Amino acid sequence: MLLLLLLVSLGTSQMAHGQKAQIDSLEQLLRTKYATKGTKEDSARIGILVKTSELLLPVNPTKSLELSKEALRLSITTGHNSYVSHIYNNTGSA
Repeated sequence: MLLLLLLVSLGTSQMAHGQKAQIDSLEQLLRTKYATKGTKEDSARIGILVKTSELLLPVNPTKSLELSKEALRLSITTGHNSYVSHIYNNTGSA
């Protein structure tokens, strides 16, 4: 039983570390390559905001909600509506 608990705990910490690395990478993209709003990359920026928001839900719901709101504003102002249902789902979960 102790061995099972140890394996589960190690697996969870590895998953959390991998998720943190993925969040960091996506946030870096938002700060650099997709930092400019109002360009043809808006759809990609929205997708990154949505994915980052989703990954942040269990660890930082406040930041997740902030990114969801930004994604929704950008989606509405640019007419990229393909992510709207996913954005509302993340917003409600946060």
